[in-house]
Amino acid sequence: MNLSRYIKQFWLQNIGVVLVEVFKSVTDTVANILMANALTALTKLQAHEFLVWSAWAVLAYLGGAVGIYLEIYYVTHVIYLMDTALRRDIGQKLAAVNYEEYHRQSDSVYVSWLTNDITQINTYGFYNLVDIFSAISDIVFALIGLLYYRYSLVLLTVMLAVVMLVVPKLFGQPVQKRSQALSAANEQSMNQFSDILAGFDDLLMLNLRQRIVEKIAASSTRFMHATDRHKQLVGAMVGSSAAIGNLSQVAVMGFTGYLAFQRLVPIGAIMATRNFAESIFTGVANAGTLGIVTQGLDPLFAKYNALTPDPAKGQGMVGPLRQALQMNQVSFTYPDAQQPTLADFNLTLGAGKNYALVGPSGQGKTTIINLLAGNLTQYKGTLRFDGQDYRTIAPQAIRDQIVVLNQIPFIFNDTLRQNITLGREFTDQQLQTALTESGLADVVAKLPQGLDTLLTKSGRNLSGGQRQRVALARGLIGGRKIVFMDEGTASLDEAAAAQIEDSLLARADVTLLMVTHHLRNEIRPQFDRVITLGEEQD
Repeated sequence: MNLSRYIKQFWLQNIGVVLVEVFKSVTDTVANILMANALTALTKLQAHEFLVWSAWAVLAYLGGAVGIYLEIYYVTHVIYLMDTALRRDIGQKLAAVNYEEYHRQSDSVYVSWLTNDITQINTYGFYNLVDIFSAISDIVFALIGLLYYRYSLVLLTVMLAVVMLVVPKLFGQPVQKRSQALSAANEQSMNQFSDILAGFDDLLMLNLRQRIVEKIAASSTRFMHATDRHKQLVGAMVGSSAAIGNLSQVAVMGFTGYLAFQRLVPIGAIMATRNFAESIFTGVANAGTLGIVTQGLDPLFAKYNALTPDPAKGQGMVGPLRQALQMNQVSFTYPDAQQPTLADFNLTLGAGKNYALVGPSGQGKTTIINLLAGNLTQYKGTLRFDGQDYRTIAPQAIRDQIVVLNQIPFIFNDTLRQNITLGREFTDQQLQTALTESGLADVVAKLPQGLDTLLTKSGRNLSGGQRQRVALARGLIGGRKIVFMDEGTASLDEAAAAQIEDSLLARADVTLLMVTHHLRNEIRPQFDRVITLGEEQD
């Protein structure tokens, strides 16, 4: 992934952008020559010629106004197309990584990639390239305009432009480093904003709401410092180029004055060559500095390209569980952890049976679920699905058989129907069966818009039990018959928890593993086995 990829992908649209910039440059060049002719006529007191040249210049300026309109509208449209393609590619890279790779960073960092980074790429990338196209076009047609008057003006201008090109190169590497630091500051700020806002309820209950203000302000200040450092360097680069450009314009105008005294060019040429010189030196300054700033985006694309697709090599397929899930001498250590979370752990889950996994926090209950679900792959030992080694099975094939119910399942800001189907195609009968099996049928019947009821973000217009049933329904509708409950009813009231637990325990076609801190005595007899972590396992 890099800028050139998207320029090439939308090459036809970008040719249109170049043509818009060329049109603007042509109208500006023609207008300058026409106004120079009008000024020459004025110095000769030729009223008719002055009015004619001025009228033609007005038409040229009107053409320039059309060019500005096209630039603002069309260029924005093309950049939006490239934005969308870039976001899609980032999304595809994120979707291709495995559980471990994705969770190396927080969700807010990825949100920053799709928002702040895109803004940075637009500002210092796509729009910069448009400005570079514009600068090159202005330079070419301004040189043509100078050649219209005198070739010596072109030679002088080219020599001064070469000097201008050297200055931005001195800033290249420092700008890249500060662009990288700015992106990192963006990610950190987004992470901190998300973190403090997620804690609103707790801070409210402790009467510490002012901490929200303090943390937001502190994070914003740190981001401001990173922005200041970046802008200081870019400003120094642009300012240096501008100073040389202004001095060069004076030199060209002075030389034109000398040629006018020698009667080698008309007096009006002084105005035209001054404008042409401004276009050339401004264009050279912009092309040089903008090119350096654009290169500063390389670290952003480098981190996108660093995302590696799921390295799982297994291609085998599995169907519904018929025998057992097995963990044999499995050990797992989280990155940077000093001690393994699991060591030589053994577990067998027979098909169609109910199991409870109990024990205090930190004993590896959630780790066991993530291992069995195929999320964690860097383990020692052996995992088997009906005797087949997990390492030989395609990860998606394992996930196709499993429903994981977390303590707080995620509910999307979409309709109830879409929260269950998640864009998949199912028949009405399949949907109704899932509603019945998950215990959602009665809930849907009471909703004014039924399955088309819009759910708020995180499902705040549903009870905790209803959210759990939605998560259960979205798994069961795909035919999954292995259910892992990771403290799935811990946040529910006793009645709602009992309803979900009882309904799952009563199903003979489901293999259930319930992870919990506290197992209700009333349902203990319904389990085929209760496993307490810390005890010897077979």
